[in-house]
Amino acid sequence: MVAVATPLATAVPSGPMRSPHVGTKGPALVLTFESEGEELAILREAGHSGCGRGCVGRPGNGRLGAYLMVSKRRGSVGVTGNADRMLPHAFLRLDSASTEDMLTDAAVHVLAAKGATGLTIRAVAEWLRVTPPRVSQLATRDHLIEVVTARFGIRWMDWIEHRRWREGALALLPAEPDEVAGVRVWLALAELARFNPRPAELLAHTRGRERVLVADLLEAEPDSADVTLVLATAQGLRAGLCESGGPSLLAARSVLEGLLGDRVHVGRRPRRFWTT
Repeated sequence: MVAVATPLATAVPSGPMRSPHVGTKGPALVLTFESEGEELAILREAGHSGCGRGCVGRPGNGRLGAYLMVSKRRGSVGVTGNADRMLPHAFLRLDSASTEDMLTDAAVHVLAAKGATGLTIRAVAEWLRVTPPRVSQLATRDHLIEVVTARFGIRWMDWIEHRRWREGALALLPAEPDEVAGVRVWLALAELARFNPRPAELLAHTRGRERVLVADLLEAEPDSADVTLVLATAQGLRAGLCESGGPSLLAARSVLEGLLGDRVHVGRRPRRFWTT
């Protein structure tokens, strides 16, 4: 089995705005194995500097990367091992062999359940059903927050952009009750970014992509008052949806629809162009 090492390109948001680089401390490698995966062979090679097949990590963390990947295959860690508590698939990457995607999947579940203060190495390890030292070998809490902010930002925009053709600007709000969990993750990441410059920069990038999308839907300039009002209203409604005693999902969407008025249908495609 041959491993090919390439420089790490940590998750960088994509979109109409310039994507900031997500840095890491120290060199990192992406290792891709040419042979499709025998578990024992991967574990034998786990001592190399890097992770298992197709995962991302830092030198010396191969054992953790291989362990997470093999364990996920067996259904003993990650979302496959906690199917009763899963978020909607739009916010997950269940088919990814990347260690950072596995850690992000675990972290977003923790954020949805426990909020910003609940995101700890121990909580992520508990979700993955590994020991905390195994997770801390791969990332500190600060680095984990940075990675999750970058990767979830991409998922968040994919979720909105996929639905914009059917819902127009209403895609800024959840359409189904289970999608509110993704909103809780988004708000928790915003809370974590308040006192952390790097996640704040990544979050600002994603918000910039939101602004460009809404401007396109409303056929307005990104810095216009209309776009700002729609985004501010959507943000307030998202917070309300996650609070006890807040508005129902139907009520929240009705408020945003009333604000949009005749423009609620702007940006939608005819039904024949809808995608599933």
